[in-house]
Amino acid sequence: MSAVLDLLARNPLFAVLQPSDRLALAQEAVGRRYEGGEPVVQCGDVWPYLLLVEEGRVAAAADAASGETFLLTMLEPGDLFWGQAFFREGAPMVVRLVASDASLLYLWPRDRLLPLLLENPPALWELARLVAGRLEWSGPILDAADFQPIAARLARLLLSRSARADDGRVSGDLTLAEMASWTRTTSDVVCRMLYRFSDQGLIRLVRAGLFVLDRDGLARMAQWG
Repeated sequence: MSAVLDLLARNPLFAVLQPSDRLALAQEAVGRRYEGGEPVVQCGDVWPYLLLVEEGRVAAAADAASGETFLLTMLEPGDLFWGQAFFREGAPMVVRLVASDASLLYLWPRDRLLPLLLENPPALWELARLVAGRLEWSGPILDAADFQPIAARLARLLLSRSARADDGRVSGDLTLAEMASWTRTTSDVVCRMLYRFSDQGLIRLVRAGLFVLDRDGLARMAQWG
């Protein structure tokens, strides 16, 4: 407990809180350990958490339209990160996080942290400063990488190709290579994204093709992806 409290007290976002509030956050922190190379969260996942690194390093990476992977930043001890869904409900991740070394991370879900932030304007201001700073350096990197949310493009394609089918079937003549061409990425990336959609209950993969199960979920993915 004391280690978490010290970590919170040193962080600009949490340092502006009252000691009693930091104690409450320390008690609610979800600590998770990851081995080097272990994924923390994947691109396309809905992940409404704020993350604070205590030990190790975590890489944030994204897939460009070419299928290449670009390292956006390396999170070090004391660094914060957040999922898109922390700010926009249902918004999927546009990057993936992978532990580069053995790491200890603390997580807070949106529904537990947001009420405290709303009651503390100085903390909200610090978070806004962090978000603005992150956008300032990440924007040019993403533009240079020709990065666009692959999940959003694939979701829009599946929605359009299943719109006329009562059972949600996606047109059977849509091959993996064609999906890769439409979404401006590689077949391997599309394949991984389809399995991720399946794991999230958005689609059902069958031998003869695939079916859209959750049009509303795919629509959110197409909007935020």
